[in-house]
Amino acid sequence: MHTTTNSIEVLQPGIILNSYRTRSGFKAPYLFEQALEIKSLVGNLNTHLIIDLSKISCPKDSITKLLNHEIVKKSKSTALITKEKSVILFMSVWKKIRNNQNKINCFSTQESALDWINELD
Repeated sequence: MHTTTNSIEVLQPGIILNSYRTRSGFKAPYLFEQALEIKSLVGNLNTHLIIDLSKISCPKDSITKLLNHEIVKKSKSTALITKEKSVILFMSVWKKIRNNQNKINCFSTQESALDWINELD
């Protein structure tokens, strides 16, 4: 499914891939739209989530909005895909502060994110 700012698909049963095409996807109305699309695909937000940010640059305030949104908070786990060192560093600090409550991790490839999620189950 394509939203205004993202492409959302079921990658495997129980795993959603949310690929960002534009930074506008971090704005509240678009986060709401993404949550609705995920709910329509799997019935709720309690699923493993891979968020691919590799095609966009991500300021820390945008990442914070995403991490505080119900899309991430209600997921079983969240894997962020990025190649930006600033995002990876920010995520390592975020995980320490938040005690990795809902299993969040950063990866450089979709394959490594899938491996991590499969190890969780």
